[in-house]
Amino acid sequence: MIIAAVTVAVPASGSISNLAIESATPTVEDPAPGERFSVSVTIANYDDMAAFEVTDVYIRDAGRANEHARVEDVGTVRPGGSLTVPISLSFEDSGTRDLRVHTRVENESGDHRSVSYPLTIDVEPPDEAVLRIDDIDAVAGQEEQVNVTVSNGEDRPLSNVRLELGGDAIVDNAERVTASLGAGTQAVHRYDLTFAESGSQTVTGTVTYRTADGQTRSVDRSMTVDVEPARTDPELTLTPIQSPDGPALEATLVQYGNAELRDVELRAVRNGRILARSVLDDVPATESRTATFDGATLGSGNLTVVASYTASGTDRTIEASRDYQPTDTAAITLSGVEVTREGTIVTLRGDAANVGSNDLESVRVAVEPAAGVSPSSPSRDYFIGGIEASEFGTFELTANVTDSAGSVPIRVAYSAGGEQFETREFVELDDGAGDSDAEDQSGTGGLGLLRLGIVGLVGALIGAALYRWRT
Repeated sequence: MIIAAVTVAVPASGSISNLAIESATPTVEDPAPGERFSVSVTIANYDDMAAFEVTDVYIRDAGRANEHARVEDVGTVRPGGSLTVPISLSFEDSGTRDLRVHTRVENESGDHRSVSYPLTIDVEPPDEAVLRIDDIDAVAGQEEQVNVTVSNGEDRPLSNVRLELGGDAIVDNAERVTASLGAGTQAVHRYDLTFAESGSQTVTGTVTYRTADGQTRSVDRSMTVDVEPARTDPELTLTPIQSPDGPALEATLVQYGNAELRDVELRAVRNGRILARSVLDDVPATESRTATFDGATLGSGNLTVVASYTASGTDRTIEASRDYQPTDTAAITLSGVEVTREGTIVTLRGDAANVGSNDLESVRVAVEPAAGVSPSSPSRDYFIGGIEASEFGTFELTANVTDSAGSVPIRVAYSAGGEQFETREFVELDDGAGDSDAEDQSGTGGLGLLRLGIVGLVGALIGAALYRWRT
């Protein structure tokens, strides 16, 4: 709300008695906090003979010397004429402002006089456009993404909506324009930004738009971001495994720091020769990514895996080495797995068969979390212990599953000849409870056929003995 007093000429003494501020009209009705607007001040000269020089026009709080805006060397008001002066100002806080517009004039004799004019402006938060900047978890030097939303809270459309993001961050494509924003709708803009330094940093968004009444308005929004110093603490481990296609080597890259590892590439190298490559997805803080190299491709001998990546805009590498001997002499498979289900709890009972030529030690099976599957008490994992060659050990596991789960992944860890091995197998879930063999991912046969063969052989021997006894 803007209230201007009825036009009143405030006479000046002497020869400048016929000068007055005729009007003071703001260009924006109910300006918003922080929004810059203009007040058009019209100065009239009612004298038919003398011209006056307007030296200053300024706006102050009523009864105070606190000045908000000033224009100097304005110009000359001819006899019987008028002069309109725009003066720009803004207010940071909402509320009603009781103001005075002052002008200072000078005649040809050098006499100075001042004229004032009352003006009241109601500063209100704008309800047309609302600007929201999502929270940012930022690391210095690392490009982050943030969503900035501009909403139209009016019942009429806004046009030429221009959003600019800035502050202490380096922003890609900082300015975005929406031609029209309908009533009650919003536009979401995704920005890529980078903070060069750690500590308390500021992000500022400014949206400028035109209302249905033709007024151009601007709204600012700022937020403080606590930017952490970049910490890079990766670890690369190499683990021999038995994959569905035979021996393989798993390379796992873990980031214990807070900077995301990006553009990750792994290279398996022996004697300066690259044997295999693999590209990993980005590794977020406190997470890991794994690549599997085929053992036949790697061959035997000392091997180095080099991981190259980018962290906080800096290219880095980490490597790990080991003596790798791909062999099928240590292999294990799950067999005769029986599945029973009560509600969401699935119980898996079966055998872990050593189908290799070496004795196995420290055999442990465990339910591995997956989509729709989580380990459950009382048997999240099961320690079998040692299994001699061509022997087996029994196990029991429990898992919590949802209707969307089609199988339960089981991770089998064991050692042989001083080497650590791991493999995964999947037990299919039927609609009802019953027997289900594990889907063998080590490429070896199951123990169930071995049991059937033994039963058949025993039956044949008993039959032959009875025949000889009768004859």
